Amino acid sequence: MLNEIKRPSLLHGDLWTSNVLVRREKNSVRIVAVLDSDRASWGDPLADWIFSLLERIASPTARAAFWQEYGESEDNSGAQFRKQVYGALHAGNGISWAQRHNDDESVSHNYSVLHDMQTW
Repeated sequence: MLNEIKRPSLLHGDLWTSNVLVRREKNSVRIVAVLDSDRASWGDPLADWIFSLLERIASPTARAAFWQEYGESEDNSGAQFRKQVYGALHAGNGISWAQRHNDDESVSHNYSVLHDMQTW
């Protein structure tokens, strides 16, 4: 299922509001710069950590608005499996970071995320 990706996309790796500069104009908002791209890579769009975060913390309304503008993601068994794999990868990275920074709350949270994923 990981080999289903035939055309990789450019992934940012750390895309969130603090890494995007916008210009407000009279009737619109335009992205004018994307910062902090040292974690950029090529791969499955579902592998970018922001998608894992979006699924966990955004409201259904916010997720629907995001996907309407971004373009719908795949919704098949392969995509669901890959989301689980990438979510586990991000949680593991979160555990590693939190342990290095003595952030016990984040370590515990990420272990809970991994535990909740044990459906496959």
